[in-house]
Amino acid sequence: MPQPEKIQQLLAAGRAVAEGFLRDNGQVPPMMLAFSDDGMILHSATSTTHPKVKDDFAGACRLLARANRSTAVVLILEAWARIAPPGGSIDTDIRPSTAPDRIEVVSLNAEIPGHGYLAMHEIQRDKDGNYFSLGEDQGIGTADMQGRFAGILPATPPTDIEAEVARKVLRSFGINPDGTRINPSLN
Repeated sequence: MPQPEKIQQLLAAGRAVAEGFLRDNGQVPPMMLAFSDDGMILHSATSTTHPKVKDDFAGACRLLARANRSTAVVLILEAWARIAPPGGSIDTDIRPSTAPDRIEVVSLNAEIPGHGYLAMHEIQRDKDGNYFSLGEDQGIGTADMQGRFAGILPATPPTDIEAEVARKVLRSFGINPDGTRINPSLN
């Protein structure tokens, strides 16, 4: 059974990070907050405009979760979305990024072992396009999440050997196990 208080804490942490980036930069880079008994790490991508970059970011998040024996994660992603009206539906053949009724959102994908939760908050901007607040959660809720950004936590806690292998693979990709890049100019 999902742990509502844990999910709410994860979502609050993700929202706070997103709001800080929006206030300071007007946008949110793709990020992951990973929580373990040793603390929290933040990992960020520079962008996810290309499918390979999205796949690489998701793969790095999975490795970081394994390397750090994470017990919970939140992915923070800026995206376009379409929200169906109450009792209504939307045409799923139209991609949100090209739909005239799209909205700009921060997607918070929270995971604890065996459970996922998706929250979407509309990014509210003034007439000049400057960020001023995040809207309320659009109410997606408990989700059977699928796709490249789902299943970030390992299905079972990693063994010492699996965690060490994940750390070595991360380093070979230029990422420290704490989520920072080995080349500091890329952080």
